[in-house]
Amino acid sequence: MKKDKIIIVTHTAISKDMEISGPAHTIFTYLKQKKSDVLFIRHSIYSDGKTYITLINDNNEENKQVNKNRWFGELSDRLSEGIITIASCMKSNSSDNRIIYFGVDPLNTFWGILLKKIGKVDILITFNTDFAPRKYTNSLYNSLYFFLDNLSIRKADYIIAVSHRIIAVRKKQGISEKKLIWLPNSPAVSHVKKFVLTHKDLYKLIMVSTAPFIDEFMILINAVDALHKEFPSLQLTIIGSSKIEKQLNKEIENKKLKKHITFLCAMSHDDVFKQIAKHGIGIAFYTNEILDKYYLDSMKARDYLALGTPVIISGDNGTVEDIIKSNAGVHIEATEKALISALKMFFKHKDKYQQFSKNAFKLADLRDSEKVLNMIFKMIKVI
Repeated sequence: MKKDKIIIVTHTAISKDMEISGPAHTIFTYLKQKKSDVLFIRHSIYSDGKTYITLINDNNEENKQVNKNRWFGELSDRLSEGIITIASCMKSNSSDNRIIYFGVDPLNTFWGILLKKIGKVDILITFNTDFAPRKYTNSLYNSLYFFLDNLSIRKADYIIAVSHRIIAVRKKQGISEKKLIWLPNSPAVSHVKKFVLTHKDLYKLIMVSTAPFIDEFMILINAVDALHKEFPSLQLTIIGSSKIEKQLNKEIENKKLKKHITFLCAMSHDDVFKQIAKHGIGIAFYTNEILDKYYLDSMKARDYLALGTPVIISGDNGTVEDIIKSNAGVHIEATEKALISALKMFFKHKDKYQQFSKNAFKLADLRDSEKVLNMIFKMIKVI
């Protein structure tokens, strides 16, 4: 009997030729470890106009890049993605495989709907990694997005969402609870445990962010500036977008903080885990002005927790509730004053810090993506 084939279609961000890992990569990593046959399609956004395709058949991996048609702007870009997706799926599928298709976001799910219509997909899963009551300022784009969103949740056999808040929205939309699955943005504990270190340096802070704006980073820089004389061992590592590197380094140099702050550009997810493991506190800042932040699940916070790193988090999202209930970190306003207060609490109460670290491990184990994915693939009887 031939193995089922899993198709995952998503968008991805590229920074300095480095692919930024997202929720779809968690599923791909899981399936690769399980030696599944997988077709993983990633359409790049805001960058090089390429689609990255990985095909794994019988443990043989093939990678290639395809150029998208960007001659007529975003519309031709999206249509080009659809053509590439459908062509790649048709080419890689054989008639005796059962095909399970994961579409990350409504547009990528739409291509799966078309493929299912012509008998090339057997089980269709839409993966909701975000949501917002209004997605675009352009009313035409917004209407089209929500038309596709509504179509995808009606046509999909299952709906996976990263946040229980998105699950609640889908229930209000009349979607059966049997179709809904919560998969937080957590890594697999079995994968990250090899990176865990026995000793954590409490005075080492880390923030991972792909945000192209410098404002949230300035809060951290100013806090380090205010605290480094009282706590000389204080170190901050920022892993961020290359778009802000020059501006950020200029601010660090102006404040004479080069000994205390290090900026690193985008790196592989495993290298991010290695960096987090060396640090004692993880920072996750979010502003409430951006509507879809309410519905997100913070991947960076989940990554911190998996390494036993207590989190200082701001904003209002589903991850905040988990962290507060589990005492795995503290929730603050995104201000310099609030951050300084939270850091001093950790620095001056090391016993409390150790308990937060233990709670972080426990919460990561509770939300382990591998456990949820085991349940999902058992439910759909993947061979």
